[in-house]
Amino acid sequence: MLARAHQNLIWARTRHTNGLRSALREYYPAALEAFEDLADRDALAILGRAPTPVDAGRLSLSKIRIFHSFPYSR
Repeated sequence: MLARAHQNLIWARTRHTNGLRSALREYYPAALEAFEDLADRDALAILGRAPTPVDAGRLSLSKIRIFHSFPYSR
């Protein structure tokens, strides 16, 4: 039973990652070039702080480093 629940979570994560990839391809293609793995915690943290290309343009390198250094402070 636990293995089935785990598999369902993996499938859901894959479905959501694919949906995110599809949306980014249409709206924010630079994010696809910037992040190798969209399910990665760092990618999600930065996309959460900069959900649009305009917001991403306002991020400084020091802010990006802060997101990367403190993954649990979001």
